Amino acid sequence: MNGFYIKRITATGIRVPDSVIELKDGVNIICGPSDTGKTYVIRCIDYLFGSDLLPIAEGQGYDTIKLTIECRSGESFNISRKLGEKKVTITESNVYTAKDGEYRLSSEAFKKLYLSLIGIGDAVTLVKKQDYTKTQELTWRTLEPMFFIHEEYIFRSDSIVTSPRFNNITAALSALKYLYDGKQTVIPEVGDKIGAETSKKAVLAYISGRLQTLKDEKKNLETAISDFGEMDTDKLISQQSTELEAVVQEMESLGSESTKLLQKKIALDDALKELQYLQERYSALASGYRADIKRLQFIIDAEEKHPKDAQNAKCPFCSSSIQLKQHRSLAVAASNETINIQKQLSELEVLIKDNEVSIKKLEEELSELEAQHHTLQEKITSECQPHLSELRKSIRNLEKFQQMKARLTYIKELAEGMDLDMKVIETGEELPISYDAKTELGHQFYDLLDNYISDMLNMCNYDSFLTAHLNKADFDIIVDGKKKKNHGKGYRAFLNTVLAYCIQKLLSTTGVYSPGLLILDSPVLSLKEKDEQTSSVMKEGLFKCLIQTDFPCQIIIAENDIPDIDYGDTNLIYFTKDDSNGRYGFLRGV
Repeated sequence: MNGFYIKRITATGIRVPDSVIELKDGVNIICGPSDTGKTYVIRCIDYLFGSDLLPIAEGQGYDTIKLTIECRSGESFNISRKLGEKKVTITESNVYTAKDGEYRLSSEAFKKLYLSLIGIGDAVTLVKKQDYTKTQELTWRTLEPMFFIHEEYIFRSDSIVTSPRFNNITAALSALKYLYDGKQTVIPEVGDKIGAETSKKAVLAYISGRLQTLKDEKKNLETAISDFGEMDTDKLISQQSTELEAVVQEMESLGSESTKLLQKKIALDDALKELQYLQERYSALASGYRADIKRLQFIIDAEEKHPKDAQNAKCPFCSSSIQLKQHRSLAVAASNETINIQKQLSELEVLIKDNEVSIKKLEEELSELEAQHHTLQEKITSECQPHLSELRKSIRNLEKFQQMKARLTYIKELAEGMDLDMKVIETGEELPISYDAKTELGHQFYDLLDNYISDMLNMCNYDSFLTAHLNKADFDIIVDGKKKKNHGKGYRAFLNTVLAYCIQKLLSTTGVYSPGLLILDSPVLSLKEKDEQTSSVMKEGLFKCLIQTDFPCQIIIAENDIPDIDYGDTNLIYFTKDDSNGRYGFLRGV
């Protein structure tokens, strides 16, 4: 199996028309005002995943919810459930792990249904308690919190990998580890004590193997740490963070100055175009005046050659004598008109010269502004941005160095404890054992997740972002040294979305199994912690990042207002809450 996606959601009833939502394998965004049924859509999916919460309010006329599931390998089936019932019905299936029929929610077949679609066929036992005394079976509901975040939990302050109702970090991380490496945790056959010889050998062999692994990791860490040399990392991080903030402020100042210059340049450019247009009109008018003067001068010259007195002449037709009437001269009128036009031309030529001076002055100012703007941009791109990247990289390296040192200290302490445990076992004394789910995930998992988180927060233009990593103790994000739980609701929702997305990306790209699904209800609705501009930039950044997803994952987002960006081929579903405009909401006739 290559995973699955939800192709269609249908709500039906006896006396109501079917309400259908078509989805795609990729990004789907359901948006519109409150009370239009966006959360109904989300709850319908959860209901078919096994939730007891009714997805649709009573009295709407709908009594059955159906999902059309399509596997990425091509097979498909329908799964439906009546409101209030504890069973589902599968129809039209050609998936060998989802045969047609009715299934109780408590049945093993239903518990394994969605797991089988992502390739998990066998039963998987998870460690529920660190001393191995409690275990639980892996189910779809165990995984759901890390990819299905409801509106009421989107801004939760604890880690999203656990269920908000039954918080058990050991079981959640045990499930996450299985998705990542595909290896079941070996549950040792031990009670409250380890006394039997066979148990001793097994535990000694386990500890010995772990010590060898830790020894290899310790050697690699010491080599990597030696490359850094001796340094006061806290002091360096503080200094470079201060320097980074100064560079950011300088870039903002230069950017603001550049914007002002650009605005001034646009204003001058408009003024120059207007003057150039006037100059063309003036020049055309001056040419017309000069042409008029030439025509008038032609009249004056002709009048000067015309006889002034009446003269006798012969008719050109009959040759009889005729007397020409006295000619009325136009010379005076033409001369006066010439004087007027020449005066107007002189005034126009003064205007043209003045205009030329103004044009030249504006061109010089524009040239100077362009030079200043180019200088500012050059400083930003060739000095500030490289310096900023260099500082961020340096801070990340210093933090990595700190993490490696902390890990090395932890390994040494862990090894000493294991060595003591071996001595205790060898002397026949009692020994408690424990399972550390966070350590079992391994160094590579955390390195990849840290990189994904930092890259995504950068892409999202997270407010004044410097550094971020996953805090293993809480299994949650720390941004710029501040824990997620210490942020406001909007920022917590944002960071929960980022962590859920990055976990799905890690599982899809490097894990053995992946849900291939991410469902988010109102991820940015409450992001109004700071100024509106900051919120707007972060929202745009998050949605741009989500719609550019390049790994196998169906993303379904319900949100009231979405940023005004290019959504490309995203499946956008608008609920208008307006009977005369588009689709009112999820339920037909509502």
